[in-house]
Amino acid sequence: MKTSNLTRKQIRLISFCLTAIAVLLATTVSFFLSSQSYKKQVELSRQRALSELSESVDAIVIVLEKGRYSADAENMSKISSSLNAEARCAKAALSEIESSEIYTADIYKFLSQIGDYTSSVTTKLASDSAPSGTDSENLAFLLSYAKELSSSLSSIRSSYYDGSLTFEKSKTNLSLYDSSDSVLFSDSMVSAEQGFQDYPSLIYDGPFSDHMGSREPKCVKELPEATRTEAGEYAAKILGIPKNKLREESDECGELYLYCFSSDSKTVGITKKGCKLCYIVNSGYEGESTISQTSAAERGEKYLSGLGYDNMKSSYYSTYDGVCTVNYAYVENGVVCYPDLIKVGVSLETGEIVSFDARTYLMNHTQRKLAAVEKDKLGEAKKKLNKELEVIDSKTALIPTQSDREYLCFEFHCRDKQKQEVLVYIDCETLQERDILLLLYTDGGVLTE
Repeated sequence: MKTSNLTRKQIRLISFCLTAIAVLLATTVSFFLSSQSYKKQVELSRQRALSELSESVDAIVIVLEKGRYSADAENMSKISSSLNAEARCAKAALSEIESSEIYTADIYKFLSQIGDYTSSVTTKLASDSAPSGTDSENLAFLLSYAKELSSSLSSIRSSYYDGSLTFEKSKTNLSLYDSSDSVLFSDSMVSAEQGFQDYPSLIYDGPFSDHMGSREPKCVKELPEATRTEAGEYAAKILGIPKNKLREESDECGELYLYCFSSDSKTVGITKKGCKLCYIVNSGYEGESTISQTSAAERGEKYLSGLGYDNMKSSYYSTYDGVCTVNYAYVENGVVCYPDLIKVGVSLETGEIVSFDARTYLMNHTQRKLAAVEKDKLGEAKKKLNKELEVIDSKTALIPTQSDREYLCFEFHCRDKQKQEVLVYIDCETLQERDILLLLYTDGGVLTE
């Protein structure tokens, strides 16, 4: 009888190794199958998104065609709503198939402006103003670019289905139609994007108007430039510390060019033009409250006056972590100018100014020529209010819009039967309802939304 040379220990070791190899192989196969399944899901998701993008742009072409011939506010409103809906679907689909290799900012901008621009035309029609020749030209431009994009997407879609285009390189095995000669989707989208290089600038009353990206700060644009040394001296004065205790931080470049400095928990930004305080940010913690919110508002107003920000009136406030943040708006000849807004944070423990934000004021404040309001217009404007509202108070206010325009309005502070308070803004000239804000009273203060 032949004796085995393998000991039980060796047999167990071999068995263990074989089992481990089997488990590893099973795991690898499972992972490979899961990976393939996931890749196929991604591919199908992109395929569906491409179809939705193409179909939405096709629909945009049809609706824009109709919009060119409409002169009725109600019908134009329907057209605008349809365009907004199709544009949202198109942008959602585009974001689903985008990648780091695909730059589609111009296409995305085009889709954003489509519904936005037709909304501005609708507003003109609603106020009995006929669309201008420029409006007709712009709608024709939008239509021509929509047709070009539709044609590009139709070609891309056809190439994908006949296998001559893929979303990823062949070696990844992601495409359902794998071909070494396939064109990449990203390359095709680059070509489609290039069709928008000569896309015209659209200036209109809307948040996606091209002029919104090139605004100048009205308050400081004509003021002389300060040096970093001058700004540092002013920042030290603001913080109440010697200049050698101040740390220099990186400048902020944008609509407002700022010199930035810090000390302990506070950081300040000083405008390069005019050397004005733009903001104070405080990362410190405030303790127990010892002063009232009314006292905090008074201290904030006094602080603003000391900085040269005069004629500021407190409106709404909020309290969080021991800091009362009060909104102040500039008042000119009795008109509250909400575009000229400054937020001041006051410590309810010490009464110290711990935060400050004048960005909105610095961007918008300027010498205005506000039109005189006819005496009988207030009564006419009041008749425009919803019959369910009871007027508590009224005043004249200048309000901003998303498109950087300003409207002189009657502000009606109202209350409905359920005691909900609202602010309704009626245009002083046209008596058109410009905006409605809800007043929210909380333990932390009074806010609007």
